[in-house]
Amino acid sequence: MLRRKHGPLTLAIASSSLLLLCAGLYVAAAQDQKKAAKEEPAGGLEVTTKLSDTVSLSTPKGGKVSLHVELKQWYLTNVRESATIPVEAFTIFQVVAGDVVVRIGDKAEELRHTGDYWTAEKGSRAVVSLSPPQESATLETLTAKSGH
Repeated sequence: MLRRKHGPLTLAIASSSLLLLCAGLYVAAAQDQKKAAKEEPAGGLEVTTKLSDTVSLSTPKGGKVSLHVELKQWYLTNVRESATIPVEAFTIFQVVAGDVVVRIGDKAEELRHTGDYWTAEKGSRAVVSLSPPQESATLETLTAKSGH
């Protein structure tokens, strides 16, 4: 077996490269968090993007499908009126904490509690409000867009 010797300079260069790569990833993630933290679609509604990535899935016939997925956390506080969450793709909603009143498109309003899940189709309108006497609630949405 042929073994290659690595001197202190080679190890220092490799360590420095790894450190720079990690620092670059950290800075990129921090910038993404700053951008996400600035998203405020309506008064009393804050959103943070927890995940935004493109995944490739195999089809039963051996093809590939790319999906762009996003996981967002929505924090409602002091929402006196209803707030609208955009539905840009098929979306799965979950109430993480609190009680909310939800209306998807033309459907009747429904009271949703912590742990409840529901879905909305692309282009529909998700209108949410706090259920009195709630002062805050947290929702998560998972969206999947094809063709990216």
